[in-house]
Amino acid sequence: DFDTAYNIYNFFLTIATAGLPVALSKMVSEANTLGRQNQVERVFSVAFKTFLFMGTLSFIAMSFFAASLSSFLENPSAVWCVQCLAPSVLCVCVMATFRGYYQGHSNMVPTAVSQIIESFGKLVFGLALALGALWLVPGSETYRQRLAAAGAILGVSIGSVIALGYITFYFLRRRKNRPAANDVAD
Repeated sequence: DFDTAYNIYNFFLTIATAGLPVALSKMVSEANTLGRQNQVERVFSVAFKTFLFMGTLSFIAMSFFAASLSSFLENPSAVWCVQCLAPSVLCVCVMATFRGYYQGHSNMVPTAVSQIIESFGKLVFGLALALGALWLVPGSETYRQRLAAAGAILGVSIGSVIALGYITFYFLRRRKNRPAANDVAD
């Protein structure tokens, strides 16, 4: 179940973000080097809207077509795992925008901190939910194992949501303190 969900997740994540964070970083870096703050903001805005759109489409596909996708990969029991991983693809797409933006400004701190938060969330919440399903939920062993796999995957999504919250807060706090762009010659 876990592997099937990740195969579906990787497919949608690859389609949604293939090479775009690197391109965003390069475009932000070039515009920033030339002192074109308006261009930096436009590039970020277009990238954010694009990644949000692609992430939302992927989220919807994984949420509402989980049964079909799981059956296509010959593992119909992976439905819960696919649905639990759906929020993560949306969060990771949006985070890719922020990460590319900050990498373009040669600031790796928000990227690194958000990755640590994401990994820590995956570990703590995923492990807690998986163990809780195995030890505390009544039912057959097969049912508890499926629920544990979904819990472990849900930990991935929870970690992604928390990391997205951090990097969004970081961005908004920095943006509030930044002077307005005034390079009208872009």
